[in-house]
Amino acid sequence: MTLDLPVIEDLTTTQMPPAQTGMDIRQIELVGADLEPLRSLFLDKLSFYDAGPAGPGTQVLRNGAAKFKLTARPKGDATAEQAERLFVERHGTAIRDLGFRVPNVAAVVEATRRAGGRVIRDHDVTDTAIVELYPGLTHSLSGVIPRVPAGEAIRSGFAARGIDHVAICLPEDDFETVVKRYADVFGLDVVHEEFVETSTTAMNSVVLADAQKHTKLVFMQPRDGQQKSQIQTFIENHGGAGVQHVAFDVFDIVAAARWLTARGIEMLHVPDSYYEELSDRVAHLPHPVEVLRDAQVLVDEDESGLLLQAFTRPLFERKTAFLELVERRGSTGFGSGNIRALFRAVEREMASAKADAG
Repeated sequence: MTLDLPVIEDLTTTQMPPAQTGMDIRQIELVGADLEPLRSLFLDKLSFYDAGPAGPGTQVLRNGAAKFKLTARPKGDATAEQAERLFVERHGTAIRDLGFRVPNVAAVVEATRRAGGRVIRDHDVTDTAIVELYPGLTHSLSGVIPRVPAGEAIRSGFAARGIDHVAICLPEDDFETVVKRYADVFGLDVVHEEFVETSTTAMNSVVLADAQKHTKLVFMQPRDGQQKSQIQTFIENHGGAGVQHVAFDVFDIVAAARWLTARGIEMLHVPDSYYEELSDRVAHLPHPVEVLRDAQVLVDEDESGLLLQAFTRPLFERKTAFLELVERRGSTGFGSGNIRALFRAVEREMASAKADAG
């Protein structure tokens, strides 16, 4: 059943959130072979807008408090062009840098050295630095509070408050060491742990966050099962550890999912059997089940409220990275009930398809 729901076309009365005082995600760098397809994705489909001048082969864009730097091979700069080429050859189109604003850049640099990470560019008079805590993903650091223009409106369409969380896949053997390194270097706390197992596959996840929960990093570990974990598949296709998905905190998840679908971005299919049991699992749904099914939105409930989630299919050539949409209605969780219900639904669909095949 397809319902003709209105899409939010204008949110000009909504203000961008003010700059925060703790650690936060300042900018995410996405690297690809060609800048134009990336520009088209963010400008035409994700409602980002030009956030100012950038260097050769780069474009800086913003949606709400979410800021992306798109990078391709800059013409005429042999060193930079080689760096981009080597990155794309290994990882495909992927996130290369997850930039943070931190209260004390020098302290993070020294903590990186003590923890066995790599300092790519030391702390300098600009109060910036670049560190790497595990090969394949760097972190640009800045102690400068990002300037958010007062009264600037969230643009229409795919309207985001900012980044809810970023999910990183790590190899099984290095998982505990790397998670501890991130916690020690950035002073993050474990706020959620979960082991998910089905009859065929398994994964482990740990969520780290700063005290204000402005920055939430989800680390995922493949675990042994009858079939290869989706986390292990990502690591193999990506060419190592890396960012699997970025979750946008959106104002209206149904409208956002419809906006993406209308512009050719395919959402992850949720089996009908998930929605058949949804009313039994969540007492007070925010939308009719038909609306949620049509938008492919998942709903979870914890003691604090509701969490609505939706996922795109992988966006780039290696079928690795994708986007998550999150609308929090009180919930501070990460969709534990959704994960388990979705796994059960997928397994029921697979069993049904097998039975139908004879």
